[in-house]
Amino acid sequence: MEQYIEEVGTFSKKRLDARAYDIPESSECLNGDWRFKLCETVKEGLNDAKNGGEDCCDSIHVPGHWQLQGYGNPQYTNISYPIPVNPPYVPTDNPTGVYVKHFKPKKHVGDKDDRFRIRFDGVDSALYVFLNGEFVGFSLGSRNPAEFDVTGVLDTTITNCLVAVVPQWSSGTYIEDQDQWWLSGIFRDVHVIGYKRVGHIEDYEIQTLAIQRDAAQIKLEARIEHTSDVGVDLVWKIEHAESDSITHVNAKEMCHSERFSGTITMSTEIRNPRLWSAETPHLYHVELQLWNNGVMLHRIKTHLGIRTIEIQGEVLLINGKEVLFKGMNRHDDNARKGRAISEEDVKHDLLVMKQHNVNAVRCSHYPSHPSLLHWADVYGLYVIDEADLECHGFGFAFMGKSGHGGKGQQRLDPKIEHRSEAYTSDNPEWRETYLERLRQMVYRDRNHPSVIMWSLGNESFFGSNHVEMYKWVKARYPKWPVHYEGDGRDTTMDIYSCMYPSFSWVDQCGRDKNQKPMILCEYGHAMGNGPGGLDEYQDLFYKHRRLQGGFIWEWANHGLVKKVPGQSNKYFYAYGGDFDEPIHDGTFVMDGICDSEHMPTPGLVQLKHVYRPAEIVFSRPSTHEIAFKVVNFNTFVGLDEYEIVFNVLGVLRLAPGTPQRLVETTVLPHKDWHTISLPSKVSELTKQGYDVIATASLRLAESKAWAPKGHEVSFGQHIIPSDKKDQFSGNNPIEVVESPILIQISAGKAVIELSKATGRFKKVTKNGESVVKSGPELGFSRAPTDNDLGGDAKGWKAHQLHNLVESVDSVQVHDKGSYARVIVKKWIAPPKVQWGFATEVEYIFSRSMTDLVMDVSTTIKPKGYFPDTLPRIGMDFVLPESMETVAWYGRGPGETYPDSKTGNRIGWFECANSDLFTPYEVPQDNGNRSGIRWVSVSSKSINPSTTKRLSQTFQEVFQGPIENNRFSIISNDDNHLLNFESQPWSPKELEKAGHPYELGAKNNHFRIDFAVHGLGTASCGPGVQEKYKLKTDSTHAYQARMIIHDV
Repeated sequence: MEQYIEEVGTFSKKRLDARAYDIPESSECLNGDWRFKLCETVKEGLNDAKNGGEDCCDSIHVPGHWQLQGYGNPQYTNISYPIPVNPPYVPTDNPTGVYVKHFKPKKHVGDKDDRFRIRFDGVDSALYVFLNGEFVGFSLGSRNPAEFDVTGVLDTTITNCLVAVVPQWSSGTYIEDQDQWWLSGIFRDVHVIGYKRVGHIEDYEIQTLAIQRDAAQIKLEARIEHTSDVGVDLVWKIEHAESDSITHVNAKEMCHSERFSGTITMSTEIRNPRLWSAETPHLYHVELQLWNNGVMLHRIKTHLGIRTIEIQGEVLLINGKEVLFKGMNRHDDNARKGRAISEEDVKHDLLVMKQHNVNAVRCSHYPSHPSLLHWADVYGLYVIDEADLECHGFGFAFMGKSGHGGKGQQRLDPKIEHRSEAYTSDNPEWRETYLERLRQMVYRDRNHPSVIMWSLGNESFFGSNHVEMYKWVKARYPKWPVHYEGDGRDTTMDIYSCMYPSFSWVDQCGRDKNQKPMILCEYGHAMGNGPGGLDEYQDLFYKHRRLQGGFIWEWANHGLVKKVPGQSNKYFYAYGGDFDEPIHDGTFVMDGICDSEHMPTPGLVQLKHVYRPAEIVFSRPSTHEIAFKVVNFNTFVGLDEYEIVFNVLGVLRLAPGTPQRLVETTVLPHKDWHTISLPSKVSELTKQGYDVIATASLRLAESKAWAPKGHEVSFGQHIIPSDKKDQFSGNNPIEVVESPILIQISAGKAVIELSKATGRFKKVTKNGESVVKSGPELGFSRAPTDNDLGGDAKGWKAHQLHNLVESVDSVQVHDKGSYARVIVKKWIAPPKVQWGFATEVEYIFSRSMTDLVMDVSTTIKPKGYFPDTLPRIGMDFVLPESMETVAWYGRGPGETYPDSKTGNRIGWFECANSDLFTPYEVPQDNGNRSGIRWVSVSSKSINPSTTKRLSQTFQEVFQGPIENNRFSIISNDDNHLLNFESQPWSPKELEKAGHPYELGAKNNHFRIDFAVHGLGTASCGPGVQEKYKLKTDSTHAYQARMIIHDV
């Protein structure tokens, strides 16, 4: 039996046929501590199993992976096979886990004369099972269940010895090449199941045949096994979860033979059915009961969601209506447990998805944990269920010239192909293996209304085996859509699908007529800081009827918790290469819109707004009124699901100040315009220099299974701008002292010194205490984001943008008594390559009644062979550590960039500077705030509770006046609002560090940017759109005002 793992077509021995997922009441979970031994080869493992696992002395937890419990190391590859490419053969040195569990079944499992089976819901990558020394079965297919009949072998009166032998590598490895960690072992639940010998329900299928007028036609097929000459009764009960109505459907099948195994078919009609959809996940409780001679033999409790799926022309319909998939790709993953996740892990993921307006999940790239579909039914999520099938690595197995290969019939005669699909996907020898993986998925999951599409796998090229898979589904479920992105011939898919396309390509596809529906099964690669450009994709989905949405790649980083070297009590999230793997794909496993703990990153906050279920638009009927309207994007629910919290806030436009709350009210939305009368104070405030911000927050009117009442699902804003223009008066005298090497400017308690040699500021103090330690200095670089590294950062690196050197041309000073004008001209250029910036920065120093003001104007002219784009153009500072409180008027509270900002409001915000840093698990640029009219940094202490506002939906608590402000920067150009970042580390420090623990001592880095390059998705997909690029090829001129307060 050792050869089973290398025999094409041998995917099971003695394994029972697939069935609908149901763990009966008469079962016992065998999860927990098992005895364990890791052998070097399969032969050794099988030999230990035949000896009852006597040498297995270690302890290991099931479910779990042995690499995460001290045996061997994880290995991450995105595509490449970690073993020699010689299908179906695998290395002889094949780590093999031997698991031993001693158990005596509990009474409720059954009596000694009953029927028993052992079920494994997930084992990677192959499984041999022995019970009480007897071989009871073999299975391949890591993410599919394996169930074995152990009747006559299991003894309820004694302690039984269950042994599982699990090789790390098998022929299945070649078609389980998904983008994730290679982890081995029993990673899902194990159960011993008992059934009454007289009979049980082996399998069942419930289908909605049709919904016509006011009735739904429901069909049940139940496969019964029983051994009795007395007939059995199958009782079918249906009860709506939200009402008392019960439908009883009874059928009686008489059996007079000694053994009966067959299918009982029933049908019923449900009047006025409540239909299931992701927006309205109505469920009916279903109970199947098998009776024999007045005794209930078996009961199955499940649920029914009544819904139909069909494709009409270029659109997919749910319950006869078009839907838009606002989707997410999701792996089973946990930072400590790998794929050995729990039901609670699944619930957490789906709840967070629903709370961020996600309505669909693609199970990438295998059938997920069995509980996922249950909770998708309950919470309301559409699911693309995907077969455990990917052989991407064959596409990267070719290198150099090929010699003459064989047909792969012997280990020493490897199959050498020149077409990737010829290895398995287009190889008839693998056909039954492909079909079995499909059958396992479909039969397990077919009763869930959330499953609206079957997927034939991922990135497995295309071949005749996919055609046969498609035919198998269509022969049984003609209307159930089938998805397979790899089919360029358009023969095995009902929905056209693609990955990571450009915006123009998607737009053109939307324009194509007489085509199938189209989805993006992967887009918006969420690696690190990003993704950018999601608004534009969503606009295209709404623009073209044929485009029915897409699925972000992907839900969460796959970082594994690992101890920091030399520090036993500190941990970090490891990625490829951190376990000394000889072949790995580095940080590409850190590509989630949540972090490794499955908590949202700023990208998910942005996506929530992109996926919003309604749009709020505004108008001004008159000067004393504001009106708004809610545009419903939902398909099945109206606006009565929501309430609107409306408020009006006044914020000083051109100077730091305390916001003023003017209006707050709650209204119930309707399809027409809501008109709100504004208080007279609005007009007064706009004349006094305040912008007035109206915000409408759309929230749940009642609690849902996935969120409480009041949970926000969308928001909209309208700004009534200030009427007041900049009326700054700086006529108070300042003192200018010039020496051969310094320019000193004094105003009251403030002193600024500027070097005539370098053109840099040497001192910025107030009362002798430093306000700015260094800067302002022109800055152009940022620590590359993951998306930068896939795109523009290549050009930045080649042009040595990170190595710029300054050469001073001149420093001029003009003392005008009431103000001083300093002009610094420099040539800023890198070594090695011939290009640079001719820069001129003009500082005009003046003094108001209370403040020292510095108006800054910059002119930057690129010359030579410069890069196409720049990361940023701004001014860099290092501030004293005491300057720890930041307040601003602009986008917030979270991180925003040019192509990822609409998910954050415009408003007044305040927090500790430490809360402005986004701790990406792979250090990179982060924390930008955009649309800034002013930002103020002070040494004022801040109540820790204030920082909670960074995660609140609306800023409802304000601190009082901003006291002790030390340093502010104000945008005085409406066409170029500012950006700012506050960071503990410099761009070079962030770029150098591979993990957060590698970052050195903190410093108070602060920067103002006049312009910032977008994010894009070039880590895997299109880069930054043209309109969000910071192009180098023009003269850049910007201005801002810097203030030292209370001098």
